[in-house]
Amino acid sequence: MSFLKNIKISKKIFGGFGLILLLLVGLSITSGFSLNTGNEDFKRYRSIARQTNQAGRVQANVLEARLAVKNFILKPSETNIARVGERTNRALDLIVDFKELVNDDAKLELLSKVEKELKSYLNAFAQVIDLQAKRNDLVNNQLDKIGPQIERKLTAIMESAFKDDDAPAAFRAGVVQRNLLLMRLYVTKFLVTNEKSAYDRALRESAAMRRTYVEMVRELENPIRIQLAREVDALRVLYDNAFADTNEVINFRNRVILGTLDTLGPTIAEEMEILKLSAKKEQDTLGPSASQALQTAVKVTITVAVVSVLLSALAAWIIGTGISRPIITITAAMKRLVGGERTVQIPGQDYSDEVGDMAKAVEVFRQNALEVEKLKIDADQKAFVSAGIIGMANACKETSSIKQLADRAGAFLAEYLNLPTLAFYSVGAEGLRFISGRALDQTVDRRKLIGFGEGLIGQAALAMEVREVSNIPSGSLSISSSLVAANPVVIYQVPFVANDCVIGIAEFASLIKLSPAARTFLDVLRESFGGILQDHISRQSIQRLLDQSREQTAQLAASQKLADSLKEVEATSLAKSKFLASMSHEIRTPMAGVLGMTDLVLGTELTSEQRGWMGSIKASGVNLLRILNEILDQSKLEAGRLEISNVDFKLSTFIKESIGLFTPSTTTKGLDFELYIDETVPEDVYADSLRIGQVLSNLLSNALKFTESGKVTVRVEHKPYPGEEFMLQILVTDSGIGIHDDDQKKLFSSFTQVDGSTSREYGGTGLGLSISKQLVELMGGEIWVESTPKKGSTFGFTILCRASKNTVDTVPLVTTPVKWSASRPLSILVVDDNLINQQLAGAVMELLDHKVAYAENGKIAVDCVEAEDFDLVLMDVRMPVMDGMEATKQIRALESDKSNIVIIALSADIAGGNANEFMRSGMNDVCGKPLDLSLILKAINRHLGETIHTPATAR
Repeated sequence: MSFLKNIKISKKIFGGFGLILLLLVGLSITSGFSLNTGNEDFKRYRSIARQTNQAGRVQANVLEARLAVKNFILKPSETNIARVGERTNRALDLIVDFKELVNDDAKLELLSKVEKELKSYLNAFAQVIDLQAKRNDLVNNQLDKIGPQIERKLTAIMESAFKDDDAPAAFRAGVVQRNLLLMRLYVTKFLVTNEKSAYDRALRESAAMRRTYVEMVRELENPIRIQLAREVDALRVLYDNAFADTNEVINFRNRVILGTLDTLGPTIAEEMEILKLSAKKEQDTLGPSASQALQTAVKVTITVAVVSVLLSALAAWIIGTGISRPIITITAAMKRLVGGERTVQIPGQDYSDEVGDMAKAVEVFRQNALEVEKLKIDADQKAFVSAGIIGMANACKETSSIKQLADRAGAFLAEYLNLPTLAFYSVGAEGLRFISGRALDQTVDRRKLIGFGEGLIGQAALAMEVREVSNIPSGSLSISSSLVAANPVVIYQVPFVANDCVIGIAEFASLIKLSPAARTFLDVLRESFGGILQDHISRQSIQRLLDQSREQTAQLAASQKLADSLKEVEATSLAKSKFLASMSHEIRTPMAGVLGMTDLVLGTELTSEQRGWMGSIKASGVNLLRILNEILDQSKLEAGRLEISNVDFKLSTFIKESIGLFTPSTTTKGLDFELYIDETVPEDVYADSLRIGQVLSNLLSNALKFTESGKVTVRVEHKPYPGEEFMLQILVTDSGIGIHDDDQKKLFSSFTQVDGSTSREYGGTGLGLSISKQLVELMGGEIWVESTPKKGSTFGFTILCRASKNTVDTVPLVTTPVKWSASRPLSILVVDDNLINQQLAGAVMELLDHKVAYAENGKIAVDCVEAEDFDLVLMDVRMPVMDGMEATKQIRALESDKSNIVIIALSADIAGGNANEFMRSGMNDVCGKPLDLSLILKAINRHLGETIHTPATAR
């Protein structure tokens, strides 16, 4: 569009914006008209859709009300009564709203009819409620009271006759009582089923009772028995009358149900279905019409918009082509010209407007600058190249190796050409090999041989001329110093030629492009440096290639051997961890049964000898569990899976309670026990109390084990440490057998004791001190021993702690066993595949008067929860058929209130993150095995939301 070059800029601007304004006005008018037409149809369609929805909502509430009526008839309750009223009134409110949406007289009339029928339905249900109440009053206050009275009087007659040896009277009274019981039986059946056969049978038994009564009275002679017989007859008459009244009330109630409720319900549903289908039919007719109108409006709007966009783009292009583009291109050319690029072409000189005048002025400036610079460049370039060749020759004198030659040449070029990064390569028959470099990335392995044509440097070896590479991607190469890092702008590759062959290549990375003089210098250097390089390469290249090949082969072999060894160690460690975790569960499960059953037996009446035997069994079981825990801790430490968990606690209280656990042992042996706590030690600390207690208990246990007389002393001291932390030091000193110097070196090794005799005499796994050492080191400290044979030992350890900023309470380490009692009985389901553990958990709960049911796997547990009502479930986790976690998920998915039942896991496998995994499956709480009754009962109280279990001493 060359005509734009001759139009002034002001005309171009006003013409383009005027065209855009006209297009916007046309788009607004067309779109508004089309959308208004479609909107009216859509409003009508939306109104009909609301009518359909309202009819469905009325239907749903009527159905809910009818269902609640049915539930009330089967099982009367206040909930069902409230449900009927709520749903019926909701349906009436919806009908009122429905009328506001309807303009059709026929629909309004039908809605009014439905409204009236609903009110009648509600009144009839109220009548049924009253009749049901009358029926219940007759049953509870007359039938259920008079019947037992008659039975007691007949019993009195029989007892009196038996005392007087009046067998006939006793026999007749028994026959009358039999008729009474049969009559009450069929009365009860009639009240439950409302069957006429039951009613008729009750009447026949009443008649039979009257006949046998007459026969009994005829034979009675004793005045007391005669009086009792008269009272029986009077009560019988009252009972018959009450039963007749009850029958009348029940029949009347059933007539209301059948004649009104069962008639009006379907009628209302059918009428609402007619309304809904009518609205649906109208909706189906209007829907396509409204949709078509909206589609038409959208198509018109889109068409007009597309045309407007195209014309607007045309106007914008006219403005850009005529004004913006030529100005931008001229500005860019001026920037390049100022930056020193004198060969740039100045566009826009053929324009007849203001742009053309500006372009012609810039071109005059460019021509003048070219003439001045050309003269200067020629002289400077010749001087620069000459000085560079001389300097390079001097730098390469007296070099003894190719690397020394490359280093000196690189140092000269880095300074002369200001090239911060450069690399030299020698070229042989097999490819290119790195010689030397400056400021290169040290993480890149440059020992690899580069083939001809491989990468940029391999291509440079084939080109035989200086190459310049620009447009380097950001991040692919970096030039860095101790202060800054930047990406190079250009890379130069200079092949060195001797006898028309490339024998070496230099590669330079620069933050700026080289000047023309420097570029000319590189072209001259290409041949002048080739001769020097040829001599060095011929003497050393073969030996260097051989050395590098040997080194690479050795490194590859060593790497493969190391990788194979690591894989074998990892596989062995994983198998060991899995085996120990499995064995932990398998051993803890029967041990939980052994210890639990032992506690149950100890709670019964035993002789002193039997109690001693059971105490030995329990002590052996506890010792076995301790050994198992030591082995598992050792396994976790070796696998790096044992974690430190810091908490806030009171240090002095904790130390005293830990020492208190050993009071019985010191008393038995007659040892003195002393405790010293430095007053500088903080009262409240933040550390892992569990692991501190484990280490301290191990040291105390060893001290008491190897000390027969004297005393054991514990010292707790504070050691300063930089920062907010401090070093806690604990020393345990005994007057025992002591340890020889040679044996002290073995103490902290796994599965090791000082000698075989010690193992036989004192027992133990030899893991305690090894575990203690690793735990202390995990807590940032160390452990040591100082000992003299036959005089005693001092074991000490330190850990890093921090003074707690919170005031905390320390929970006692051991609580005295107490008996518990329950405020009310619970229904509990015990789920466990181990029969002994089933019996144990059940026996403990039954001692508290709870009702217990059992299931041997998760599938049976789910069926039991669906079939029966339980207050809670005690769920084992590892079971065949279905485990506890899957069973919990299925119970939580039940579509009833039973999905919220309290589920407490009982498992011997709660180490690591297993407890969290159980909780994620939906369980409310987790308790370990062997069972701790107090923890289980407290968990039940917590999750049932009431204090059901209390210690007997607290009641």
